[in-house]
Amino acid sequence: MLAENRPLVSIIVRTKDRPKLLKRALQSISAQTFRPIEVVLVNDGGCDLAIEEIRNILGTVSLNYMRLEKNAGRAHAGNVGMENTNGEYIGFLDDDDEFYPDHVETLVSFLEQNDYKVAYADTEMVFKNFSPADGKMIDIDKSILSKDFSYKGLLVANYIPFNSILFDKTVLSDTGGLDESFELYEDWDLLIRVAEKYPFYHIKRTSTRYNQWSKELQINQSDAKNMKTMYIRVIEKHRKKIDSETIVDLVYEKSRVEHELNASVTMAANLEKENIVKDGLLEKEIKEKDDLISQYERSIKEVRDRNSQIEGFVLEKNNYISQLENAIYLMRNTLGWKVLEKGRNFRERLLPRGKSRRKIYDVAVKSFRVINEQGVNVFIRKARRKLRSHEEHVQTIIADVQPKRDVLIISGCPGDAFRYRCLHQLEQLQKHGFVGSVGYFDQLDLLSSIPLYYFFILHRVPINDYVATFVEKAKSQKKIVIFDTDDLIFDESYGAYVHALNDMSPSERTVYYDGLRRYGMTLRLCEYAITTTEYLADEIKKTGRTVFINRNAVSDEMVALSQNAVANRAPSKGEQVIIGYFSGTPTHDADFARASGALANILEKYECARLLVVGHLKLPDVLNKYESRVFRKPLVPWRELPALKACADINIAPLEHNPFCESKSELKFIEAALVGVPTVASNVGGFKVAIKSGINGFLAESETEWIEALSFLIENAEKRIEIGECAKKYVLDNYTTGSMGKNFKQVLNSIRRSRIDPDSLDIGWVLQAPFKGSGGYTTIFRMISSLRQFGHESTVYIDPMAHLSGKTDDEVNNYIQGYFGNDFKIVVGHDHIGTHDVLIATAWPTALTVVNSKWSFKKAYFVQDHEPDFYTERDSNYTLSENTYKLGLPCLTIGRYLSHLLETRYGTRTGFFDFSVDEKIYFPVSLMPEKKNQARKILFYARPETRRRGFDMGIKALQKVYKRYPEIEILLYGSDSLAQHKVPFPYKNLGVVAPAELGARYREADIGLSISLTNLSLVPLEMMACGCVVVEIDSPRCEGTLVNRENSLLADPTADGIADAICELLGNDALYEKLYVNGVSFAAGRTHERAARQFEELLFKEIDSAVVE
Repeated sequence: MLAENRPLVSIIVRTKDRPKLLKRALQSISAQTFRPIEVVLVNDGGCDLAIEEIRNILGTVSLNYMRLEKNAGRAHAGNVGMENTNGEYIGFLDDDDEFYPDHVETLVSFLEQNDYKVAYADTEMVFKNFSPADGKMIDIDKSILSKDFSYKGLLVANYIPFNSILFDKTVLSDTGGLDESFELYEDWDLLIRVAEKYPFYHIKRTSTRYNQWSKELQINQSDAKNMKTMYIRVIEKHRKKIDSETIVDLVYEKSRVEHELNASVTMAANLEKENIVKDGLLEKEIKEKDDLISQYERSIKEVRDRNSQIEGFVLEKNNYISQLENAIYLMRNTLGWKVLEKGRNFRERLLPRGKSRRKIYDVAVKSFRVINEQGVNVFIRKARRKLRSHEEHVQTIIADVQPKRDVLIISGCPGDAFRYRCLHQLEQLQKHGFVGSVGYFDQLDLLSSIPLYYFFILHRVPINDYVATFVEKAKSQKKIVIFDTDDLIFDESYGAYVHALNDMSPSERTVYYDGLRRYGMTLRLCEYAITTTEYLADEIKKTGRTVFINRNAVSDEMVALSQNAVANRAPSKGEQVIIGYFSGTPTHDADFARASGALANILEKYECARLLVVGHLKLPDVLNKYESRVFRKPLVPWRELPALKACADINIAPLEHNPFCESKSELKFIEAALVGVPTVASNVGGFKVAIKSGINGFLAESETEWIEALSFLIENAEKRIEIGECAKKYVLDNYTTGSMGKNFKQVLNSIRRSRIDPDSLDIGWVLQAPFKGSGGYTTIFRMISSLRQFGHESTVYIDPMAHLSGKTDDEVNNYIQGYFGNDFKIVVGHDHIGTHDVLIATAWPTALTVVNSKWSFKKAYFVQDHEPDFYTERDSNYTLSENTYKLGLPCLTIGRYLSHLLETRYGTRTGFFDFSVDEKIYFPVSLMPEKKNQARKILFYARPETRRRGFDMGIKALQKVYKRYPEIEILLYGSDSLAQHKVPFPYKNLGVVAPAELGARYREADIGLSISLTNLSLVPLEMMACGCVVVEIDSPRCEGTLVNRENSLLADPTADGIADAICELLGNDALYEKLYVNGVSFAAGRTHERAARQFEELLFKEIDSAVVE
């Protein structure tokens, strides 16, 4: 239920001298999920209230405040409140009670959708008392009051708390309000009077809290005698309504309660006896546990005594493992191993993973191993257990079936590259609506994942037979496979720039170059690639791939860790300025050498300068004399790195000038910027893009530039901090997963867009159950047929509901093709919607299905009418259908009026195409009307089952016309159910007319009556095309199609107005001839092909917009 269409609810709050309790009650109203609400606050002669504070508490809840000069009692205060309410519904809340947040929503939703005028929910009864020990109120007991409505029961006891009820306002005005002669129980008296006329509905849901305070704290609570007196007065007032049957029921209920109470007392006594026995057993068990704890303590001491022995054993085993790793390395380079490797590769080709023959092979190998190592008997036992668990295993498989996801990022490289290119890229996409997963290529069942994902991103995955099979199979199923790399690792010629190769053995270099070759082969299998820098993109383009750039981004966790590091940064030690170099891997010695001369100069020039080196680095000889001012730190886990970087005042990132370094991203700048540390970097690779020299960092080419930049930052502390903060802002604005996710989404959308063939769109249409004679469904299938003639293919998803319920798929196919043609593929059901270039909803119940479907590139909404108008505003379907225009689907409407309506009312993006006709069916006999001697024929589109076609109004209008012109012939068409309706004049019923015959019927008629209470149908234009002069009711819906007294006659939307218009045409030949000629002329050329071309243009516009959304 939308807020603008919801009824106003008034909550009356009576208060006196309890401002603290009042605030809590008002807070519970402010917390309601329902709006709009007004609070009618009646101060019954109590202390002054802080009204502004109360307005702040209420927020968007409006306040209507009344202060009575003196205390007039609860009933009078309640009546004053009722007299000043503006809402359609009225509720009460005492100042010491509370609503649960969904209280009003629950009751209003029920009353709006049902015929009841009074409803109440369950109440939590809370009994409170003051605790002197801690000076606070404490809950001493709680219970739920839940009792179904009984008028007889209400006559003798008030079991419905007043704050749990919501009244239709007319109920209270009808029953006369609260009786002011009652000091207490005025609410009970009112409920009896209301219940006498109106039944109550009990909603079994706890939505209010009734606080019962101790006698000392209940300010307005009278003594027990007064309560008893008021109770008797209520009974006396309504004594005549209490018949003998009510008394008998009351006695029976009292006996039942006493019986249950006695049973409860007996049960409690038995439980107490059992507890005494259990207490003894518990004491015994506690003693046993104490003894057991003592044993455990002794065992722990023994374990600690053995620790030194175990540590020595572990050290020995670690040495042994190192020896084994060396032996394995040597073994992998032997000729025998290489032969076995070829055998394994042959096995992978012959028995690929995921295939049934591979599973049989694996079972056989495992079986022979068990027999060989453990014997035949053990094998038989294990086989039997396996067979017994088969059924459970099948259920596990079924439970593991996953829904469709958007993207699977597959990695072949661990470490920071995996984090940035897999985890962070997934986070980017998740923030923009994608659903995906990440995993290593050798740990995933790649073939089984193909049906579950649409995009597959292969991050540095080396080729093997299994990967090649996976890529080819995914591409054959029209999935998109993308290679991702953040380094120059796909061409063997670049290996010469990797200095680490100099420290490798020949066999290790062979393995490295083989890896480059295998990465390159995977890249060339993929049609698309994603990378981090412009240089890398240019290099990849040389392989013929389509390349996109998605720079490295920092995750939310990295941002949080960096913020925490800054907050906990230790204060600077005196005048020291720490220059940080964070190496990472042992391959950066040559990079560091680019800045070593400048660093020596700086350390010589500035006594305050210190150098912090983190990670693997061989310190150049030029820096040896400053070794006492160089601090070394080992590599740390990445989550600890922000705190370490925050220790530095300046970050340096020197790089060599070669293709390998030109490919590097700006990560070192980004990570330092997150903790507000400025960077001096080589003018290489990604640094050239990120760093604006002198603004958020410095770029340095020569040693002189390095010295100048470092000197400036050392000498200007305030400027250093300013540049660091500028760098931080730049990174937070441009390099987070949130800010970069939109670009990544556009990259994937661009790839999708590039695969769409503009000459042959793949379109999916989601429909309910089409039925014969429906103009709306006829329009849809006619559009599909036209698009097919343009080369576009359509798949229609039919919901087998209503008249199609229970039919087989073949029967549904035959029905659809029999009435609507066969220019499309039919899929019965909405459970397995495929992947399409465009997926289109066609009615409001299909909109959510389209929104929730996966993988179609663009989704749209084919709108032929404002469907909420099919229902009353109190009907839940009105709200449900209206909400579908707010789902974000672009609405492609028939006619200009509907487009304007959806744009202005809901802010929906729209496009429209014109009403059209089939010129082969709808054409005139001549361009001028024929002179007729016989009586005029009037044709009315009469569909009593379709409320928006104004059947009753049209029949009344034709009755008036018939009285004036009894010689006219009236033809009704469009329905097979006219016999069930009274028509007060002679007529000929044409029934449901097939489209092929409609043109002839229109040409036979002189005047066509069409009434559109919502959007226009195709009927007026079709009539005009055939020379049948149109009479339609005047409304904005006619915009763009019908022009009054130019091509049609638009009547006042009443039976008299329509009758007058028809009679004017019957008596004014000049006007008739003008509308005939202009109507035929206007309809000429407005063909289905023209409308379909307009619709096609709208589809392409939406497809193009999807790239940048």
